Amino acid sequence: TLEQAPSIVTVFRREDIDRLQVHQLVDLLKFVPGFYEVAAQLGRNVAVRGIHATSAQHFMVLLDGQVMNDFLTSTASPDAFPLDYAERVEILRGPASSIYGASALMAVVNIITHANAEVRPAKLRLSYGTDNTVRASASAMADLGRDRTVAITGTFWSSAGSRALVNGGEDVLWPTQGQ
Repeated sequence: TLEQAPSIVTVFRREDIDRLQVHQLVDLLKFVPGFYEVAAQLGRNVAVRGIHATSAQHFMVLLDGQVMNDFLTSTASPDAFPLDYAERVEILRGPASSIYGASALMAVVNIITHANAEVRPAKLRLSYGTDNTVRASASAMADLGRDRTVAITGTFWSSAGSRALVNGGEDVLWPTQGQ
């Protein structure tokens, strides 16, 4: 329960997720105090109260209580979790390493899925942005009976990148006139 949580907890219900029109965990985390998006080498990443790394290794993501962080690097890319089947998302803000381990240095995010997967159809989403950025994501969930559910999600993301507005002879660390 919220009263038993060892830290500050933010909970988003399905109605909140729909009202905010977010589809990925990284987009939902922008609405949590202390979280903000930062650039990463291969995708989108978040910082928690000013602490960030090149990969998301400072917070833990759970799916129905099961750890989703990568086994080798202890990272959990917030861009890899669609919220199509989330009943609610619980975000425990603050250190929880004593309970969840080293990856829970700054926060723990628990995505709770629908108890009845049959009520949500398969989803396919396609978006196109500037600099030839294309993102396609698909997700499906099925109830296998006996309290077992299988979920399959996939995301394709491609971008031509951002153009640097500096010439080759300019020092990017020293501001030029007018900046």
